[in-house]
Formats: sequence, C-alpha cells, structure tokens
Amino acid sequence: MAACSGERDVATNLSEATARLDSVPLAVIGDETDDPLHGIAGALFVGDTLVLTDLTSLTLRFYSRTTGELLHAVGGEGEGPGEFQRVGRPLRVGSRLYVWDRDLWRLTAFGIDGEFQGSTTIEPIEPYNIMSFMGLFPDGSSLVGLHRFDVNARAREPTIRRAVYVLARYDANGAFEDSPGSFVTSESYVEPFGRAGEQMTSAIFGRVGAVEVLGSRYYVMDDVDHAIDIFDRGGKPHGALAPDPPPEPVRVTQADVELAKSRGSEFFRNALDEGRMQVPEYFPPYGWSGRRPLAALRATGAGAIRVLDYGGVRDSTPTWTVYSPEGTQVMRVSAPDEVSVLAVDGDIAAIPAWDEFDVQTVEVRRILR
Repeated sequence: MAACSGERDVATNLSEATARLDSVPLAVIGDETDDPLHGIAGALFVGDTLVLTDLTSLTLRFYSRTTGELLHAVGGEGEGPGEFQRVGRPLRVGSRLYVWDRDLWRLTAFGIDGEFQGSTTIEPIEPYNIMSFMGLFPDGSSLVGLHRFDVNARAREPTIRRAVYVLARYDANGAFEDSPGSFVTSESYVEPFGRAGEQMTSAIFGRVGAVEVLGSRYYVMDDVDHAIDIFDRGGKPHGALAPDPPPEPVRVTQADVELAKSRGSEFFRNALDEGRMQVPEYFPPYGWSGRRPLAALRATGAGAIRVLDYGGVRDSTPTWTVYSPEGTQVMRVSAPDEVSVLAVDGDIAAIPAWDEFDVQTVEVRRILR
C-alpha cells in the first residue's frame, strides 16, 4: 500500500463503452533483415510518427505510423551526450522526448524530431543504492522509487517477498525535493542459495506492484484489492480508480497450478512440487500469467490510465479497463490475441508482435469501437 493515506473516493462506472483491437495491422514496423528489433522498451505516437526505444541497438527510433518506414534513429551505445548504456521507454513532456538510462542514472532530453537537447543525472540519496524511474510531471520534475539493497537481509527460508520502495521527487535539474510516499513491488518467490546467496523467481499468480505518472498525478497499484490510489505530485490523496462494483474473486484450481508449472522454470516447478512456494487461494485483481509479459498499469498517450484485468491462465485474450485521470471509467478494451499495448493515439494502437521464430515487430492496429 502507498504510505500516503487518505479516505478513498472510488469513481463509479459512468460508461459501458467497449472496444477491441483489430487483428489486422495497418502497418508493420521492423524487419528481420533490414531493421531487426529484439527488445522494445516502449513507444509513443508523436503526430504521424511512432517513436520507440530499442534495447539492442540502444537507440530512439522514429517510424512513419502509416507505412512503417524507418525515418531515422538517434542514440547508440556509449556514455557521451545522447548515448545510452540502457534505454527505458520514451516519455513526452511538452515539446520534448525523454529517455531514462538506469545504468547511468541519467535522463536524456530530445526534441520532437530527435535532436539532442541535454541530459540530467539523478542519483539516489543516502542510504539508498537502487533507483527505479517512474515518470515525469509537466514541470519537468521526476518521480523515482528508491530502495536499499542489504546483503545481510538475504532470505533465511523460502518466502514470498515484496520490497518496499520509497517514492522521491527530483526537480528538473536532478536535485532531490521530497518524498511523497512509498509503494511495494510485485511478489517474488525467494529462497536461500549456497552459503550466503539467494535465488528468486516470480511468485505463482503473484500480486503486482506498480506506479504510473500521468500529468500532475501518480497512481499506485498494490493489487491487494481493486482500488488504485491516486495522488497529486506532492503526495496528497485524490481518491482511487476501481471498477464499481468490483468483480468477485476467482479461486485458483489445481488445473491452474499445473498450467503455470508447465510454463515455469525447473526451479519454479520444484519449489511448487516440494511445497516451498505457497499457492494463493484466489487470483489477484490485476496482472498477467501468460506466455508474454503484459504491464498491469500504464498511462496512455491519449491522457488516460489503462488497467489490465488478471488473466493469461485460463485465456490468452487480455482485457483492459481505461480510466480518465480523475478515475472515471471510460471504456473496456479487449484483444483477440496475447498482446501488450505500447502506445495509443485516438483509435490507433502500437502492438508488439512475435513470429514463430521469436522475431519481434511492432504492429499499428486500429481500435474498433
């Protein structure tokens, strides 16, 4: 749960609108020979252009949203101006694009067309040594999560772990401003390994912890219940978004466990078979346990919050609820296949896709009302 507390004012369901992603792409981005994509960190639409960050080439890439043609790319591996050691998803604030590099602890700004405009180093304050970038507010300040890794706090016995991260706000120059709250990470199964180590895997049907920034607010999901808390940039509570009424919990069956085991690693299967990893009684409200990782909480480029229903076990067709920034339900959106949504602009969405050889592309698809 977020450290900031306040009485929740859960928004009611004011719309029954539904939509679905078309299965036929309008354009396909990426080519195994001429433009291979092997890991996309994120994407956004900027006018007639789709901008994405590629984990392999460490570049910010600009494509025509109508033809899929690569227009140009900037960045590349390095530590110089405009270069990266690791790329995050692209973000837009005003007339600038931003990319976070978690290895360099550096936020790099580009113009809408990709011209380098500067970078800011954001370092964790004492006593923290781990930092996760959450997003940007309109005034250029950043929201990050801070955690201290302590080798002496390793697991002594098998356990389900949720780490606590402190939220921190840094100004546009990278200076620490304040700490508006905290959040818990997604559940992991951890057990001792060797003389002083530990090994970790995802917890079966684990709860998701996530923070997302949209405009001057941020949203905290702890997946304990359906309410996702809303805060302003200073940490003041502004109610919550949630379905009204919330769905009834779904009980986990042995068939669900067996399916999860068939998709997991040997370590994961052994932990379940030997009784070291406990199976929850119910599925969590949000998240995905399918073959592909799907984000449970995302801000869309259209100025809305997208929340993923829990799934991936008994079906492979995700469904999202879309909310306004204030928490009003706008619509429900489903997909005909197991896909995540990278970016949305009106009735157009960017979808990552893989072929039978795991070659990745991005499909531009229409959202059908």
